Amino acid sequence: MINAKGSRLWHLPFIIIPNKLFNFLKQSMKRFYFLFFSTLFFAPSFLLGATEI
Repeated sequence: MINAKGSRLWHLPFIIIPNKLFNFLKQSMKRFYFLFFSTLFFAPSFLLGATEI
């Protein structure tokens, strides 16, 4: 009984921590993709504009 309770408490951080980490990664990936696509769209036009000037 005590052993089962201890193992349950031992498993608890491994459920909570990855969940928070996963949420953080999702938010950071959204920001990363936004920056990545914005640079993909703006960089060619900026380079073309720079070469024309």
